[in-house]
Amino acid sequence: MKKETINDWLQLGAAIGVIVSLIFVGLEIRQSREIAMADIYQQRAAMVIDVQLGTMPWDAIRTAINKNINNEPLTERDELLIGLYQVPWFSYWENNFYQYQNGLLPEEQWLSSRNAMLNRFTRNSQFRDWWTENRDEWRESFAVEVDQVLAEAMVKPD
Repeated sequence: MKKETINDWLQLGAAIGVIVSLIFVGLEIRQSREIAMADIYQQRAAMVIDVQLGTMPWDAIRTAINKNINNEPLTERDELLIGLYQVPWFSYWENNFYQYQNGLLPEEQWLSSRNAMLNRFTRNSQFRDWWTENRDEWRESFAVEVDQVLAEAMVKPD
């Protein structure tokens, strides 16, 4: 081979190496951004849950939940309190789903959260009603997932 041909091949190899390196750097930057966004999402969810839990009138909520469990009539306030109690649960599950969608939460962990949600929907009509009334306040991909869980709960025997 001529010297020029070898030189051309070496230059081509070097150019390909630079391109591959740039692609790798781009993927690393993308991954770092996704992890940073997931961390921000996690922190936001934790803050929302902390605020929600910290401002709840626990005695009144327990009373309302017990009335619901015992099939006693609920006042408007009882229904409001039960709804208030449900928001942190959905915030937690929504955050788990977001983390799962981004590959940052193992499927086993998401399925555990999903099963907890299924159990709540199966046992508690207030929970189902609350979701139906508040569905539009959540990310669409999460809402679709919860709708699937709700559909499963409606056919699951108690």
